[in-house]
Amino acid sequence: MIKTIYFDLDNTLYDYDTLDHAGLDILQKYCENSFDISADEFYTCFRRAQQLIRRRINHEEAALHNRLIRYQTMLELLEQPIYPHARVMFDMYWDFFYENMKPMQEVTEFLQGLKEAGFSIGIGTNMTAEVQYKKIECLELFPYIDYLVTSEETGVEKPDLHFFEICLEKAGCLPSECIFVGDHPDKDVAGARECGMHGVLFEKYAKYEKKSHDIPSAAEFTQLSQLILENNFQK
Repeated sequence: MIKTIYFDLDNTLYDYDTLDHAGLDILQKYCENSFDISADEFYTCFRRAQQLIRRRINHEEAALHNRLIRYQTMLELLEQPIYPHARVMFDMYWDFFYENMKPMQEVTEFLQGLKEAGFSIGIGTNMTAEVQYKKIECLELFPYIDYLVTSEETGVEKPDLHFFEICLEKAGCLPSECIFVGDHPDKDVAGARECGMHGVLFEKYAKYEKKSHDIPSAAEFTQLSQLILENNFQK
């Protein structure tokens, strides 16, 4: 019997990619005006900074997503002063992001229906806690959330087994009693299944190829609701 449903946040409960791309475009204009660099130079430097941060950290953890570190590294590569620009870019990106996040009626109704059906609900996400808290607030989803697990809290990123073990620890349920829903077939679905949970791929915003035909999936919340309420899962 299913007792708990965990959800990935970004590109599962809202469209992350659209906001991220628009936020980067804003930063590109800021750097063009401040440092007289082209769009190509900006995006090349952005990718270099991401690669450099990954090499320096040298393992999967929440700091990889820290925008302040990312913009500081970009400015260092550009040989520009990090103060005040790194903080300005950080605030500019996230202010735009938060202001343009909208609570999606279909998500709210879906989560409300799960609560009314007696399920507990969690969010398991690869990101820093403060940023994810703010996103959930902007989406107005906290009334429906019982548990929140971030990779900053666990010290590892999905699909690491430890991440999913903490999800189960908080929910107080067996792996067979928990569903994990996410847009990434490896990090979300395969990771959850490796821990013994039921993994479901939510394809509405997914950009990753589903590698296995035996992975249950849904493209709309109505389909996802039907999958969950029918309890139609195989170990």
